[in-house]
Amino acid sequence: MGKTVLTFGEIMMRLSPKDHLRIEQATEFDVRYGGAEANTALSLAYQGDKAAYVSVVPANRLGECALRSLKAYGVDTTRVVRQGDRLGSYVFEVGASQRGNGCVYDRKYSAINMAKRDVFNWDEILKGIDVFYFSGVTPAVSDEMAAACKDALTVCRAKGITTVCDVNYRGKMWSPEKSQATMRELLPLVDICIANDEDAPAGLGMTCVSGSLAHGIEERDTYVEMAQARSAPSTAARRSPRSSATSPASSAPSGWACSLTPRVASTGSPLLTTYTCSRALPPATLSTPASSMPSSTTLTRRTPSTMRLQPRSSSSPSRAIPTW
Repeated sequence: MGKTVLTFGEIMMRLSPKDHLRIEQATEFDVRYGGAEANTALSLAYQGDKAAYVSVVPANRLGECALRSLKAYGVDTTRVVRQGDRLGSYVFEVGASQRGNGCVYDRKYSAINMAKRDVFNWDEILKGIDVFYFSGVTPAVSDEMAAACKDALTVCRAKGITTVCDVNYRGKMWSPEKSQATMRELLPLVDICIANDEDAPAGLGMTCVSGSLAHGIEERDTYVEMAQARSAPSTAARRSPRSSATSPASSAPSGWACSLTPRVASTGSPLLTTYTCSRALPPATLSTPASSMPSSTTLTRRTPSTMRLQPRSSSSPSRAIPTW
């Protein structure tokens, strides 16, 4: 049986003006339901994986519609807490020509925004879960949800559950300073961190790079150098147009074993170079059995092309791909 992935975050009603109209021009809106973590769960379930979702959703008809949109594709929503009065929403304005997309949030006072951290019984919620996923949107919802993320990660560490964080920085939800302070608390408990070049400065405080997707490939070596200098174990995976690369082990921090491994991801793909630094953790620092503790953290640099959904196999359900 495959592993079960649990995602944690807010699901909202998305309203979109039709025909690329501006909000001011619209007289009707297309209605969908989604959110970063809800979309992840739906995508996994659609491709044949086992996915579950946890959130706080009001016990009314709008909340039921939101959850039904996930259950229709096989997402397990039995862990969702049903309380509160309001489902958050946002208006998504699809761009046209030179005009980019626009987004207006209306999520304040939503059920999850008003919820306390103790509404989640993580020992029960995490039963049967192999991978726990959240994005930077969830701790940005409120201080209580940031604390809930840490509670969940702590229980995951004790249970040996793999944890994944997509930094997914949203400037409309919190400041760079607040994001960085929160991530400093959460990332030590995260096994896999996903971020793109734009997330790095604002979400993680990486001032050594420009934060521009246009220059990400040029700055790839900067990420490797930064990984060497950091005190936390990391694996930086990035695409490189070069056929080979070297990184002497002598440049690694004291007590660390480092290597740079070029490999071909698939036929016709550019070389994928993986830089790995790791070290054995002292037994005295372990609060759980060593077999359940990761010896390294994986940092995967995401590019826009990796975000496109592709059906996993011909065995995927023969239904139209939903709109997110």
